Amino acid sequence: MGKLKVLLPTLSLFVLINGILLILIDFLIKNEFNITILFAGNFFIFCLSVISLMIHRGGARAGSVHMFVRYFYLSSVIKIMLVLLVVLVYALTADKINRPSVIACMLFYLAYAVLEVTVLIRKKKTDG
Repeated sequence: MGKLKVLLPTLSLFVLINGILLILIDFLIKNEFNITILFAGNFFIFCLSVISLMIHRGGARAGSVHMFVRYFYLSSVIKIMLVLLVVLVYALTADKINRPSVIACMLFYLAYAVLEVTVLIRKKKTDG
């Protein structure tokens, strides 16, 4: 149950963003957003957040504050490198870069990052 409790906020954000995208789909298309990029970006960032939370969980089990910080930075570097790789591949393969969609995905990343830190702080406070 502990895994699910930690992943529930991230899963909730994923569902919330997808729901908002579905509700606003006509508006987004009219304003030249690429829906495929938005849904794929949200899914990719959700997967990164789940992997990151699993890495943080390993750091929390290590017991040492130094190990937790090491795992936290490891997770951050992995996420940044993978996001850079995906953006680079998109930039090299796309005929035209859809800037509004890329910026929206950056905002998704920010939302997941804030949620991840909030979950970690809350978990650390309850664990003592």
